[in-house]
Amino acid sequence: MKEQLKVLVVDDEETILDIFKEYLEFASNYTVLTAADGLEALEIIKREQIDCCFTDLSMPRLDGLELAKRIHRYDNTIPVVVMTGYPTIDSTIKTLKNGVVDFLTKPIKVNQLPLTIERVMRERSLFVDNIILKEEAKRNKRLLRINQKLQEKIKEVETINFMLQQLDQTTTSRELFTTLVNLCGEVTDCDEAHFCIFAHGIKEPAIISSFVKDRHTATMDAEYINKTIVKKGAHDGIPYLIEQDDENDSIMVIPLKIRSRVFGMLISLIKGGKGRFGERDLFFLNFLAEKASFSIENLALYENIYENLFSTLYACV
Repeated sequence: MKEQLKVLVVDDEETILDIFKEYLEFASNYTVLTAADGLEALEIIKREQIDCCFTDLSMPRLDGLELAKRIHRYDNTIPVVVMTGYPTIDSTIKTLKNGVVDFLTKPIKVNQLPLTIERVMRERSLFVDNIILKEEAKRNKRLLRINQKLQEKIKEVETINFMLQQLDQTTTSRELFTTLVNLCGEVTDCDEAHFCIFAHGIKEPAIISSFVKDRHTATMDAEYINKTIVKKGAHDGIPYLIEQDDENDSIMVIPLKIRSRVFGMLISLIKGGKGRFGERDLFFLNFLAEKASFSIENLALYENIYENLFSTLYACV
């Protein structure tokens, strides 16, 4: 069974209220509630589920225009139809700008009221459906963003695990240096990656290992590296991102430390405007540098003990 519509009629003339109530309840089987002014109407709206409101424009305490505004703020899905005996272009424009869906001129032809209600309720249904669709679209966008962030986190964890596995498989310092630059190239998709070391007694950084995506277009050598702020990065002990506007290159410099002392630099390059390093690249390379530094320290300690052991054994022969 179709649920009865609740229609609110607001007018300071009791005769109008009686006519509306009698006709709509008898002819169209609506539930009709009445109010003598805008304030009384607002009280009814707060306690009843109103489907449609007819209101006079000129009333004491709270007129129809202000009532329409407040209804719209309270529930913008309730259609408001304004009635007046003295319509003007100005009053019509004002009402239609404040959430009013229709404008009726007194004397009202009551036999046309059911058609008016049917039309505004159909418009209301479309309006509500549109709101629901918009809310669903917003929810879908939120779910999409959440899913994208989740996928990014999964990818991040997979990348971290991959780097840790590769570092754990290295058994010598030389092998670890090669793994370091190869991981840098694979994770950031850079064109070149170089690891240079600051050895005691050597004035300039020495390149120990390199990754080059295309050997024919390699650009970074020892002289090139010295011209960048690698030394400054080593001195400050913090990562640097260099954007060279003249060549449109993007360079990231990451220091490697053992016990807070910089001993090497990981330098990566994206050439010729192919892209730019971002926060994700910085995060991964910082993580890689930190774990590689720890592995290098352990391998160096192991290799030193190993060499000392064999030196001792050879001395006994």
